[in-house]
Amino acid sequence: MGRSSTVLGAGVSVVAGAGVAAYVAGRRAVPGWSGTLRLDGLESHVDILRDAWGIPAITASSEHDLFFSQGAIHAADRLFQMDLLRRAGTGRLAEILGHRMVATDRLVRTFGFHLHARQDVDLLGADARAALDAYTEGVNSWIRYARRRLPVEFRMLRYRPEPWEPFHSLLATRLMSLSLCGNWQAELARGEIAARFGDDVLATLDADAHARPFAAQIATEVLGELITAARDVTGALGLGYGTGSNNWVIGPRRTGTGGAIVANDPHLDLTLPSVWYEQLLRCDTYAARGFSFPGTPGVVLGHNGELAWAFTNSVVDVQDLYIEDLDDAGTSAEPDGTRIPLVTRREQITVRGADDVEFTVRSTPRGPILTDAVSAELEQPVSIRWDAILPNRMSEALFGMNRARTADEFRAALEHWSAPAQNVVFADARGNIGYQHAGVIPVRAGSNGTIPLRATDPAGVWTGTVPFEEAPHAFNPSADRIVTANDRIVDDTYPHFISVEWMNGYRGERIRELIDARDGHTVADQCAIQLDVHSIPGTQLRDLLISIKPTPATRSGADLMALLAAWDAQLGADDDAAIGYRILVRCIQDEVYGFLGDMLATFLGYSRTGINGFWGLFGRSLPRLLADMTADDLTLLELGKRVDSKRHAPGWRPHSSWRSVLECALDRAGEMWAGEALGDSYHPRLALPGTRTSMLTRARNGAQRRLGVRRRHSFHRLRLQHPLGVIPGFGSIANHGPFPVAGDADTVCAAGAFNNPLNDCSMVGPSHRHVIDLADLDRSRAILCGGQSGHPASPHYADQVGMWREGAMRPAPWSPARIERDAVYRQRFEPA
Repeated sequence: MGRSSTVLGAGVSVVAGAGVAAYVAGRRAVPGWSGTLRLDGLESHVDILRDAWGIPAITASSEHDLFFSQGAIHAADRLFQMDLLRRAGTGRLAEILGHRMVATDRLVRTFGFHLHARQDVDLLGADARAALDAYTEGVNSWIRYARRRLPVEFRMLRYRPEPWEPFHSLLATRLMSLSLCGNWQAELARGEIAARFGDDVLATLDADAHARPFAAQIATEVLGELITAARDVTGALGLGYGTGSNNWVIGPRRTGTGGAIVANDPHLDLTLPSVWYEQLLRCDTYAARGFSFPGTPGVVLGHNGELAWAFTNSVVDVQDLYIEDLDDAGTSAEPDGTRIPLVTRREQITVRGADDVEFTVRSTPRGPILTDAVSAELEQPVSIRWDAILPNRMSEALFGMNRARTADEFRAALEHWSAPAQNVVFADARGNIGYQHAGVIPVRAGSNGTIPLRATDPAGVWTGTVPFEEAPHAFNPSADRIVTANDRIVDDTYPHFISVEWMNGYRGERIRELIDARDGHTVADQCAIQLDVHSIPGTQLRDLLISIKPTPATRSGADLMALLAAWDAQLGADDDAAIGYRILVRCIQDEVYGFLGDMLATFLGYSRTGINGFWGLFGRSLPRLLADMTADDLTLLELGKRVDSKRHAPGWRPHSSWRSVLECALDRAGEMWAGEALGDSYHPRLALPGTRTSMLTRARNGAQRRLGVRRRHSFHRLRLQHPLGVIPGFGSIANHGPFPVAGDADTVCAAGAFNNPLNDCSMVGPSHRHVIDLADLDRSRAILCGGQSGHPASPHYADQVGMWREGAMRPAPWSPARIERDAVYRQRFEPA
């Protein structure tokens, strides 16, 4: 399912054809960034200076006016995006987009985001609550001010935004948690493999061998709908499942600047507008610069003049699935031999152009019954325990981070951070550097949560959480640098189970290698590291080809072999060898794992709406394959021979040697690599029926007919798409691309193309890049994959995309003098 037929665009057929007219009419909605503006609710004047990219520096005389103005500016530049986020978080997308979004609304209502976020507000301390209230006032003041000049999307969908409420700002972290806490999907994949192929197959596939008996198969179609709904509710908002992120901090002994340097590049779905909004906030009692979520006050990633911080996903297993044993009426559960009534509530979804949808949410002592989001009639309903959805004090953590001036204050703020679990590196102006794991780590009685368990299994009971003081952390390590890239953060001596979902470690290994190669690091050096496209597995595969010496049967396979044997392992955007390597890796995985049959797509992440290709089992498949080839370990190949051939993928056959695997993979990859544009046939075995030869021939001929031109290997290309970018006419204005992008999921400069047959040019990659020099904050640099404005008609809608593609970064200064010098737009907010 490609992006052209899914996510938010799926429900907007009612306005098809209205794109250009709405765009022209909506040019009036682009706000001015100069002059004086009067807004009701302000206590005093506020000055906003914007640089050449439209990044605002807000200076106010009080925190009330500062956060009020942040809310007003977010609304001015990103109001439609904010409205989509709150509708996604409250399960109200079908109200504006129609019946196609009912499944996503049901899933979110089942989780209860809208209920728990309201309770969060009551848990806030006085300062955080005051900031949230002021921010809410600012958003609503802008909505009233804009009146008939609302963003073009509101006109296209023919509705007006409702007033903002404080709890709306607290939905963003839950949506981000839904994106970044994805191990429930890997649990479903493991459980399905164990049920259909046996525990021994799962134990062999899963490098950590954490298989447990799994009694029966969950309804596959229901699980697919659940995963699709989760993908849809986050993907078009730029919050989709990703390859992770990079961050690192280097202490002053190893820099040439005299201070610590912090670098960050979060990897998320690349869309327009960007998920991030950059700004500087300053008053007498509060100051911070960095990247925020539109709709949320404060700064999520950045610095406050004294202390800088950066995040990556720590991939902690915080979700467990349970197969429930309910009574015949479906009203009570039996967790320990005692029948306990389910807690129920009714939900009603308003659907545009159709009747309302009503359903019942049932909750067990473990959590909501997840499968009720699709059907309440299953023989084996599945519940989920995921404490991140419960009321929490995440906003306290955010504001505490923003205000912290010492490492102890910063770590204390992170005690309130619940989810998504993060690797946080930080540094202060005094030269200290540190790492702190932030987020709840559950403690289980006997299991590790890698596959669904029976609710009656005592091993699956959560007995508590890892105390904050026992969470992984470090302070001023001897290496004077700390790097995290979603790889394993603890060794076997750590006393608590964290996860088996770590990324494969290639990015972290390469970053450490580049940092340790020299001292005297500068900001420019970190920018160069962020752009590195050297492939560690590419080097290993090249050397294996030279060592094993496969002999492909086809001319194109032999040509590809020769090209890769001389390759420098750099993954350039349109480099022939880099393209051939990407295709060959996928073909090798097909050749080895094809015995999984229709589970192949789930295991390898071919579908954007299946298990994402950068989570769970797939994340370790490439290093496993390379290690087995190096050691001539035939375990995986023997496994395929034991599986019933009726389950195999079409055209798949078992192999007896790694030479045979490589020869067949080179023949397949060579024909694809040498062919015409195969963007819609990235995985022909999945995309088209029939034999391998017929599939490749049809793919190439189809590409020729569709495109009529020779555009080799267009699959590793990125289209930045607006949520409504499928609307005829509007998409040509609001979308950007497709264009070739360097790197892949394993390079520091990450660019993970989704492995779906339709290849909709969707990618995960650096949503922004940021390098902070604590010796001189004016030397800091940043870039956004997109632009500051969410208005497609604005000159700042996508004006940073070109620089992002080229690897350039712009200044991200801090001092008032530099902000004044760089100002291009000057605006003042006055009380109305």
